Amino acid sequence: MILGAIASGSLLAACDRPPPQPERPPTPKPIASNAPIASANPSAPENQIQKTQKTQKDLPPGVIAEAKGISGSLIRVEEADEFRILTIDGVLHAARRNRGEYNPFSPFADGDPMVRLLLAARDAGISTALLIGLGSGATATELRSAGKKVDVVEIEPAVIDFAKRFFDYKGEAVAADGVEHLKQGSKTYDAVILDAFAGTKLPSRFVEPSAVAALKKRINRRGVAVVRMLARPSDPDVSAAVNGIGGAFAHRRLLASGAGDEEQNIYLIASDAPLNLIYFNELSLWPIPIPAAGAPSSPEGIKAALLSKAPQKIALAGYLVRAEDGSLSLDLPHWEMGSRRYALRGPDEIIKELDKRLPRKTKFVTAGDLSTDGNLATTLYAMLGGGGVKLSLVRFSPVVAAVSGTLRERTEPYAGPGKPGEVDLSGPGRPTKLAKGIGDGVRAEIVIEKIHFTIDLPAWKSLRQGTTRPFVARAVAAATKGQLGQAAVAVGEILGALDKKLGSFGPRMVAYDELLVMHEALSANANQNTTAGAQNAFDRAAACDRADNAFRLGYASPLYTPDSQSRDVLPIDEALLACAERGYSAVVNDPTAGGDLKTKAAARLVSVLEDKLFEIPAGQDTRSKPVEAQIQALKEKFGVKADDKPPP
Repeated sequence: MILGAIASGSLLAACDRPPPQPERPPTPKPIASNAPIASANPSAPENQIQKTQKTQKDLPPGVIAEAKGISGSLIRVEEADEFRILTIDGVLHAARRNRGEYNPFSPFADGDPMVRLLLAARDAGISTALLIGLGSGATATELRSAGKKVDVVEIEPAVIDFAKRFFDYKGEAVAADGVEHLKQGSKTYDAVILDAFAGTKLPSRFVEPSAVAALKKRINRRGVAVVRMLARPSDPDVSAAVNGIGGAFAHRRLLASGAGDEEQNIYLIASDAPLNLIYFNELSLWPIPIPAAGAPSSPEGIKAALLSKAPQKIALAGYLVRAEDGSLSLDLPHWEMGSRRYALRGPDEIIKELDKRLPRKTKFVTAGDLSTDGNLATTLYAMLGGGGVKLSLVRFSPVVAAVSGTLRERTEPYAGPGKPGEVDLSGPGRPTKLAKGIGDGVRAEIVIEKIHFTIDLPAWKSLRQGTTRPFVARAVAAATKGQLGQAAVAVGEILGALDKKLGSFGPRMVAYDELLVMHEALSANANQNTTAGAQNAFDRAAACDRADNAFRLGYASPLYTPDSQSRDVLPIDEALLACAERGYSAVVNDPTAGGDLKTKAAARLVSVLEDKLFEIPAGQDTRSKPVEAQIQALKEKFGVKADDKPPP
């Protein structure tokens, strides 16, 4: 965990922060804990700490603990203003607020961007993680708070000790070399996170071929690798990590917290499975180009970039909205409070062209329990997503635009403390004011250089009606019969049609992303039915059951309100459930089926029916009552309950 040199205060808010807290943080505890250190060789590191730590009276002013690391580094815990900080050789690795009122808009209340990035990429698909590099323990704690099982490796025993004694870390950690731990172990994880530093750099040993091979063996099939670096995008270390670690995977993304070629926090995320990109817009991180192998920028190029401040080039897709003064903005899909809104600037001909494509007198509704909420069916909500939570200020539009250009400036929409670029929701009437004033929610400006495409509601409906829906019908028919390979082919045709229309922006759209996950779920469970009789029916049902389960876990889609447009993926998922229900029912009612097989089928059938019941809107008793009665009859006849384990 690293934040940057102590003098670099601008990097402080971008890294290691405590997880969100609902109340004022507790008063720091007295230095009294002597919790044992979990270690690969417990006695030696613990003895070493005792020998190298100084007593309080021997420490410089402001330093409350100090120890020599096993590599000779100087590890300190210091009190600085209202913060407690962890430094290693003068480099800030962790910070937490010690006093003052809890402010939910403070950078220290927002959580670790690396954890948010990990959950954005895979979310429900992550249950286990290996974290290399402990820091204050905030990252490990936040992962555990999100329900993940985390193993931690930290090379410095003193860091483990200080995390427990001074930063309230309650977990365990193994004191060991991270590279050797990767090579010598065999346990696999859904995520392996590298948050280790030598000074301010990722240790070069982690990008050696043997270390990368060991890392990949420790990651499950759909798992991800995440790396945090403190560097300039042009640094050779970034290129080495991206092409060494990232190059070992089929999919990789590079995101950064700063602008241009300044020193900033850079995050690499890589996986052999497609990454769920639609959430990346919410992280206050910016996608940056993948560097070419072995081709970092020259020193002259870096100097020129720094002198010119190297404006950040970005490409975004979002809702095209018009403010009260007639100016145009782009609202990114966003599933939390507030909004991610960018004012559009650029040559007159580009702005006029965009303005012409947005109908006059358009109402830009919200979906945040506000007076500005409206009918989402009049917008492209089903294509792009967003909203659906209290105080969401996303403005939905009947026009979606994809543009690229330069991020000219970052703005702070309000004065005073808080998260840079975040919308201030505090104060009486503030959310209402922001909801009514589109221009009040702008966080930055984009100078547009190119319009990649715009699509309006009639064009989207025409594309679905004439191109995607025939393939949806084929996918539904095949999935209903358990012919998952044919269903996957049909979904692939839909994705091909969307690729032609949306290009590289496709994966940022909910409509595309959820179909991509469905395609993977269908493909992974196709052609697995080779048995006969009752076992054949069970295996076919189980394949449909697994595909449905994989889609729901892999996508973890945001909530959709009842007045939203139908989504192409929903009838396919419903067909999978129908296939599973019919197959399990056939086994339950088959007189030739064995007792054990019937019991297994009954338990899975109860689980499928409960999923079906969950999808029925409240108040529709004519639909829900028969399902409830069927569930109760199965439980009484077979003495089973819903099988909460993954489908067989």
